[in-house]
Amino acid sequence: MTGANMGGSHVALLLILNNLPNRYKPFFVLDQEGQFSNKLKEQGKSYTVSSKLKIAIHRNIFKKAYQLIKVVWLQYKYIVKNKIDLIHVSDEDLPSIYILAGILSRVPVIWHHHNVIIPTRLNKLCVWLSKYNIFVSQYLKNLSPKVKGNIIYNPIEKPLKTKDRNTQHAVTKIGFFSNLYTRKRADVFIKAISMLYKQHKTFECFVYGDERDLKYTDLKKMLETNEVRKKCTFSLFKSDIQSSMLEMDMIITPAIDEPYGRVLIEAMSLKVPVIASNSAGHKEIIEDNVTGFFFEKDDPADLCHKMLFVINNTQYVSGIVDQAYKRVLEKNGIETRPIISGNITKH
Repeated sequence: MTGANMGGSHVALLLILNNLPNRYKPFFVLDQEGQFSNKLKEQGKSYTVSSKLKIAIHRNIFKKAYQLIKVVWLQYKYIVKNKIDLIHVSDEDLPSIYILAGILSRVPVIWHHHNVIIPTRLNKLCVWLSKYNIFVSQYLKNLSPKVKGNIIYNPIEKPLKTKDRNTQHAVTKIGFFSNLYTRKRADVFIKAISMLYKQHKTFECFVYGDERDLKYTDLKKMLETNEVRKKCTFSLFKSDIQSSMLEMDMIITPAIDEPYGRVLIEAMSLKVPVIASNSAGHKEIIEDNVTGFFFEKDDPADLCHKMLFVINNTQYVSGIVDQAYKRVLEKNGIETRPIISGNITKH
């Protein structure tokens, strides 16, 4: 899998593998060093880096086919040499290599779908060849109706500390936690913040996310005045975000087409109120006005309205937060749901 970044799928995978029975010995094959390999080092996990995992994009179909065969053959030899008994693939760009190598070596491959399948001819073939599939949400599974597989919601650990709802900040702290891809809709969040400032001045907003499709400068330009710009802090994304989440009075997730939404379940487990777009996998996490709040996707005015509601109804929101905490631990807690790791071992 990719070693450069450290996203929600990496966190979920580590948590699952850390809770497997002792007879399983996980070993990671990465395409490069980076944030995830650093995390593996911290946890004392074994891994190797193979720069030959990526398939170069050739216009010549014969050159591309040759390189695919070469990479699959190299991984086949690696699997046999290291006597690997089970292959788990969780990235959207590498499963084809390992499914083909697994067929050659007669080693079963579990394809853990965290994202929408990229509809290349090769991936379509490998979906058909894949026998063992796990999806992180019903939404994601519905996008591949002909693919058989189980749904295992991303797990979380019960946090050691939750937010003290009796301690209120004089200034409301509003958080956005995501790398700045277009579909994460940081622009919707920033536009809502500008609207909020016209009605409620005592707040601060925090954007934790690495620059991707959008840059910090793009978002700052959307803030209408210098006064509201001073209220917004932009910071690189953290792999360990719980301490920052605990500082927030609410967390906003405006993303669309999100397969599931790890930020939401982590925030709920910390007893931090959440507001999310009524889109895709979010609907499997939040029950509106029961465990959190929905706003109409891509509608900053509606988001602003929901933020004001959370600010002005603290007692009501405390009840929502308590229900969210209970619900998310029942549904996603690794301690209370051993089936999360048990379903992996069934295969």
